[in-house]
Amino acid sequence: MTGKNETSILIEEKDQAKLFVFYGEFFLHSVRVAAWARAIAKALNYGEANVNKLFWAGMWHDIGKLLVMDTIFLDDLSEGQMELLNKHAEFSFDILVESEEYIAPEILGLVLFHHIHPDGTGYPRVEGLASEKLQILSAADILDAMTHGRHYRNGKINSKKDAVLYLRGCKYEARILAAIEKIDLEEKDLPDFFPPTNIKIAYTEKNGLKVEIAGKIFEVGLRC
Repeated sequence: MTGKNETSILIEEKDQAKLFVFYGEFFLHSVRVAAWARAIAKALNYGEANVNKLFWAGMWHDIGKLLVMDTIFLDDLSEGQMELLNKHAEFSFDILVESEEYIAPEILGLVLFHHIHPDGTGYPRVEGLASEKLQILSAADILDAMTHGRHYRNGKINSKKDAVLYLRGCKYEARILAAIEKIDLEEKDLPDFFPPTNIKIAYTEKNGLKVEIAGKIFEVGLRC
């Protein structure tokens, strides 16, 4: 996929298994979550501004995983590694706040709390119920995660019907689920670039991770 806003992503990594995990479970996942969030919002007659907020929140929601990249490659995580991985939403928030690009506060909130369920459970923990917009992003994330393979799941892939049943059990709003059931994403529905528009990522086994956003270098040694 290419586009005028294409991100420069350089992965200097000889291990092809790691490249596959990075591309399939980080890059393409973010693209599909953004597309799902946008499609659901449009189906619910959201205005253009809110559709765009959900789209960008989807594209950025997992960028914090770049700070714990090595944990993504593991099949079995220790308790400490799992706790670190579960902080990726907070890391995503931190990266975006540090960016010189303006990120709307509502987008930052959606990114930070995208693992919150309708009743407020999830991580990081919050008090109160999740808003409909947050439910849309959270549902899009769960839907894509369940319907696409992950390297640690031994090839297990659920159907969209299975995912909707799971979301229904978690009390996601009925109109969100109805919208999901009617939507079938196609290749043309996917964006052809990965924002932020000027982020550069370099990863090597020897030196770890280097991230540049808006010309600013982040010292983001792998946190594992």
